Amino acid sequence: YILLGVFIFFQAKSLVANQKSLNEETAAVGYYFIISCFLNFVWLLSWQSMHLQVAFILIFVLWIVLIMLYYRLSQIQNAHSAFTVPFSFYLAWICVAGLANLNVVLIDGGFNFFGLTDEYWTALLILIGLCGTLLVLYLNQDIWFTLVLMWAFYGVYYKSDALSNGGNAVTKMALIAILSLMLIGGWVGIRKWTKIKTSRIVS
Repeated sequence: YILLGVFIFFQAKSLVANQKSLNEETAAVGYYFIISCFLNFVWLLSWQSMHLQVAFILIFVLWIVLIMLYYRLSQIQNAHSAFTVPFSFYLAWICVAGLANLNVVLIDGGFNFFGLTDEYWTALLILIGLCGTLLVLYLNQDIWFTLVLMWAFYGVYYKSDALSNGGNAVTKMALIAILSLMLIGGWVGIRKWTKIKTSRIVS
């Protein structure tokens, strides 16, 4: 929310001062942010009132809207970080919340998780989250998105480790996810920083 506040400040500043340098970013965001705010608000009401299926539909639509917004910003070369970073964080958290929301809906509906135990089903969800994050890293080299997922996986790891003394499949999968993102994300980040530094020297 702090990052979204930073985005709102810069967007308002660009509109009031008519900053041409930020016009492209402002146009890319368009009405998508307003739609995302409305969806987030309605989702929160649905979730708190335990309308789980409705909440999942809303968060899924919110996810689609944020992907579209994220994609539009990614098409702008050297887009301002006040626009890109907040929505990297926002989309990443909605990915995490969407998986959690889906899991709750499945449990509420009596889904048997293909015969898997709760432990192995949760480990599978972590693996899905890891694969999705690696895909984002491959396509956009987005370190900020990766950091959010690492933090989420750490929370799962810490809680699971405290409950199982380190012998749980969830704990092991979360640790694998954290280390994988740390290594691959670090490698991508170094390559990206080196490329930016080289281009600055050349220019």
